[in-house]
Amino acid sequence: GQSETFTFDVLVDSAATGQLDNTAVITTSDVDSNAANDSSTDTVNLQREVDLVLTKTADLATVVPGQDQVVYTFTVSHASASLSDTTNVVVTDVIPAGLSGVSIDAPTADSTSFSGGVITVGFNGLGVGETRTFSVVADVNDTATGVITNSGSVTSSVPDANPLDNSDSATITAEPEFDLVVVKT
Repeated sequence: GQSETFTFDVLVDSAATGQLDNTAVITTSDVDSNAANDSSTDTVNLQREVDLVLTKTADLATVVPGQDQVVYTFTVSHASASLSDTTNVVVTDVIPAGLSGVSIDAPTADSTSFSGGVITVGFNGLGVGETRTFSVVADVNDTATGVITNSGSVTSSVPDANPLDNSDSATITAEPEFDLVVVKT
């Protein structure tokens, strides 16, 4: 009755899903009195681990109502903690009051929409280490005043290990520009 134990590590593909069966088989050149116990299978249930990060910036800090456009740049990426590919990545952004004339430039997206003041940009998949960037352009209405904060968020079909970095905001300040003319008669 002698036994040997050994361990080894394997690298599982980042796109793997479901179960992973590992079967070990032992053979001998001697006569085996019980061949029924010469193999063993261990099944591992694979759980995906994703950490998506959304960052958002505005090209202008201060805008003139009725004159300027603002360009928001969105970047969706996997953080270094991501171990698995993900699917059905969706960025949602509610356009705040004071902005209109919205257009989306997302050439790598699989879907885009703007309805009811909400922008939705979808990617069918995002592999480990991949990044997607897109932009949204909006006109600043002539009635816009003060601080305008625009917030967005990202989700996917795989639970996120750190949902705290799944949203970001960009802030602009609308400051009217006046052209006063004094006429003296």
